[in-house]
Amino acid sequence: MPFAIKNFNSEVVFDTYFLHHISHELYYTDRSKQSTRQTINYIVVVKIERLRSMTEYARQMKTAEDVLAELHKEYDLE
Repeated sequence: MPFAIKNFNSEVVFDTYFLHHISHELYYTDRSKQSTRQTINYIVVVKIERLRSMTEYARQMKTAEDVLAELHKEYDLE
């Protein structure tokens, strides 16, 4: 996180989350090769973690739906 705070305009993140449009300038302060590679690595890590989270969410949702279905059968719930 400190890397992103140091290198990116955080106002753009706020705009994206809460205003649903970007009204501030998007900038990247350090355009060195090393910083660019580090940025790409961080982006890939975030993407991987998001995919893992979504997979786990889907697995837990399926389990919850199965449990609810069994409860409905056993206890005749509406």
